[in-house]
Amino acid sequence: MDNFIADIADLSAVKAEIVSIELDRPLDWITDVPVDNSKLIFLNKDGDEVNGRLEIYNEYGDTKNDPGVNLSAVDFNGRMSINFSVSGIDGNLKPDADGAYTSDISYAAFDWYPSYWGGGRGTSNVTGDGTYNVYVDLDAPGKGAVVWCVELYNIWKDLIDPEQVKIEIHSITTEI
Repeated sequence: MDNFIADIADLSAVKAEIVSIELDRPLDWITDVPVDNSKLIFLNKDGDEVNGRLEIYNEYGDTKNDPGVNLSAVDFNGRMSINFSVSGIDGNLKPDADGAYTSDISYAAFDWYPSYWGGGRGTSNVTGDGTYNVYVDLDAPGKGAVVWCVELYNIWKDLIDPEQVKIEIHSITTEI
């Protein structure tokens, strides 16, 4: 790679994008939580007709009896990161739609602590079909869940047909 730039005829034609940044850390700090995407549900958050929610598990929701994860296997400390893909947004927005939607995690452990209900840490700006990542740094160990969702704020009101939206979780990564 020495003198790589000197070999480029038109430097203005070169484009670069940082796709990810990863830090070296011992592999035993990270665990992946297995997800059954067929059990996840995209729905209107709390019936407000404004926000969307990907429900992984909700003690008070539609996934109570059939969660997308084995809750007894959820045991972590620190960061929880969710990598997911969305389809069905492109071509499915009303003409006056915002087109950019904040995504965040809502999570409460079995005993309601720790919990996180959004608020700007680790959010992602969903701008259409694509792959996104959200995360939260919890201040105490998380075991199981009472509520566990990926929120898509303000999207429900902009969708022509919410049934067209499909969300797939690729990974849930946690620190142990």
